[in-house]
Amino acid sequence: GFSESHVLAYNNYKKKCKSLSEQFPQYRTLFENYVLTEYIMFVVAMSRNGNYDKEILNEIVEFVNRNKSQYCKAGYIEPKFRISVRIFCIHYKLFVLGYRTMEQMRYMLLK
Repeated sequence: GFSESHVLAYNNYKKKCKSLSEQFPQYRTLFENYVLTEYIMFVVAMSRNGNYDKEILNEIVEFVNRNKSQYCKAGYIEPKFRISVRIFCIHYKLFVLGYRTMEQMRYMLLK
């Protein structure tokens, strides 16, 4: 679940993405796309223990909505991640529900 270490990691990702994007502007899209995937996983972590940090959650939702177009257009992004981002943009709880359902199905199949 989401913990203080996640908060530290989130803040580090945010700072590093900004810093690297300023230092290497030609790779800004790559940095933002990588961070977007990681940010969504922070929301998954929040859902695991119900510890939703509203400030971070709102920043992530805003970031994903702002960058979804460039993310979904990137040829190196797998279709399942593109679909996940589109669902996330409808509502993060819908994405979490789908993610958790897939996790449970995978667990049941591996039993």
